[in-house]
Amino acid sequence: MLSMDGGGVTVPSLALYTPEGQWMLEGHGLEPDIEVMEDPAALARGVDPQLERAIAEVERFLEESPIPDVVVPVPGDRTAK
Repeated sequence: MLSMDGGGVTVPSLALYTPEGQWMLEGHGLEPDIEVMEDPAALARGVDPQLERAIAEVERFLEESPIPDVVVPVPGDRTAK
């Protein structure tokens, strides 16, 4: 079933597989690229270590590869033949 924006969700009928086409063990999931230890006490204080680490990673990425400025061209005269 597709949503209004064209996205969809599928349910595997046999087994799970990775984006590389390898079979996965059910319940294992994917290995994280960056491991952040869960801290229930921090979460109880309203601090999310995983979110904080994700924000730091995005900031680092933007420093290394900033978003380029986009120059919008002046619209041409599309009425002239």
